[in-house]
Amino acid sequence: MSELSEFIKKYSKPYDPEKDEYDVPPFQENIDNASKSSAIYNMHMYWTKEDPYVVKRYIEHYTKPGDIVLDAFAGTGMTGVAAMMCGRHAILCEISPACIHIARNYTTPIDPKILQKAYYQLKEEVEPEIKPLYKTKCHHCKNPDAQIANTILSDVFRCPRCKSEILFAGDGRWEKMKKGKKFSKIRCNQCRNEFAKAKAEFVRVEPIEIRVDCPRCKVKGEAKAKPLDEAD
Repeated sequence: MSELSEFIKKYSKPYDPEKDEYDVPPFQENIDNASKSSAIYNMHMYWTKEDPYVVKRYIEHYTKPGDIVLDAFAGTGMTGVAAMMCGRHAILCEISPACIHIARNYTTPIDPKILQKAYYQLKEEVEPEIKPLYKTKCHHCKNPDAQIANTILSDVFRCPRCKSEILFAGDGRWEKMKKGKKFSKIRCNQCRNEFAKAKAEFVRVEPIEIRVDCPRCKVKGEAKAKPLDEAD
C-alpha cells in the first residue's frame, strides 16, 4: 500500500473542487468496426482483450497528459500500454498471476536489442520440443513440414431454449465476420430460436481455423487460412 501511496504522491495531486475543472462530454465516437490487428493485440489471445489503440482513444478523451489512469480489472494490461502511448501514468489491478506477468512485461520498458537477443536464445533452446507440436500439412502445396502460425477460436454457447451447443462462428457466420459483419444475435441450428450471446450460457471455446506458414510455397494473406481437419 505504501508503494501505491508513493506512486500517487509522485505522479498526481488531490482533486481541488475550487481550482480544478473537469467537464468532459461523453465519448461519442463509433468503435464498432475498430481494428483488432495491431502487433500488440495479436501477440497473444485473452478473453475480453481490447486493442490498446482503441483504449487510447478513450484515455485521450477523458484525461490530460500526466494524469493517472486506474484499471481495477486490468487483464493483460492493455490500458497500461495505451496510457504509456499517450503520456499518462497507470495503476493496474488484477488477481490473475498469469495476467499480472503478461501486463508487467507489456508495461516495463526494455531495450529492443536486449529483448531480441533473449528471444533468439530462448527459441534455440525450446524450438526442438515445441516445433513438432505445430506441424501440419500445407493445404496449398501439401508440404508435410508446414507450421501452424495462428489458431482461430470461437465461443460455444448453450441455446437458452433447447440447450443445444451452438458454435458462435458456425453456420457460415465466420466467413461473414471476416468481411466485417457483426452478429448481435445467432440462431440455434436445432430449434431455430434466435438469441443474443449475452443471454446464453457460455460453454467453451473451440478451434475453427488455422493459419499456415509454409517454407516451400510461402503462402500469404488470407490464403494462409484453412478450416481444421482431423489431422490438425
